[in-house]
Amino acid sequence: PADAKVVTQAAKLGKTVAEVGKGTKLGGVIADLANRLVSTGDETVAAAATASEGKKKSSLLGKLGGLKSMMPGKSKPKASVE
Repeated sequence: PADAKVVTQAAKLGKTVAEVGKGTKLGGVIADLANRLVSTGDETVAAAATASEGKKKSSLLGKLGGLKSMMPGKSKPKASVE
């Protein structure tokens, strides 16, 4: 990071740079970046929710139910001829 004093102070206090440098130029850049990430995440979640509304919701167990049909059946033991 560009501001060595803020980074050093954060290390001494055991806090993040964003917490210590709120009032500095570096803190403003970090806050702006965080806001951009959060807003992008919100848009992604909203788009995923809209796409999933049209689909029928099924449980994980329901999705795995098709696996049973793929499994080979148990063979019955052959009767021994004496």
